[in-house]
Amino acid sequence: MAEDRDEPRRHSELASAGDAGPSKGPANRAGGEAGGEAEEEGLEGGWENWVLPYIHDSALWPVLIVIVAHVVAGMIPLLISAVRERWIPAIVLTAWLGFLSYKLCRNDVKQHAGLSAIGWLLIITWLLGGTAAYFSDRTGLF
Repeated sequence: MAEDRDEPRRHSELASAGDAGPSKGPANRAGGEAGGEAEEEGLEGGWENWVLPYIHDSALWPVLIVIVAHVVAGMIPLLISAVRERWIPAIVLTAWLGFLSYKLCRNDVKQHAGLSAIGWLLIITWLLGGTAAYFSDRTGLF
């Protein structure tokens, strides 16, 4: 038990000795050293840290296009099932994804005083998914 209590201290000692940046150890992820605000900032920054490199680095744009295309391809049956078939799980999942998208865009507007590249990418993905689902339904592809 005493070893478990020493664990956060060892991580903080290692971070102060060898790292110039904040500790990425379990103590900091749990909010032990910097409090709950650091955990929230890490989650928000984490989302941006995962997506922004694909937007800013033009060498990664083909990867971003493929990822968006896969998301759109997954949205087509979901949207068609929700709208045409009125399948309850599809409606719930579509509403949940829409709510998360709205929440992300709202936070993006609050942080950047407008939509950043991530917000625009999210809106474009929804528009492409809705358009693809509409034409798939109208042409009988799905």
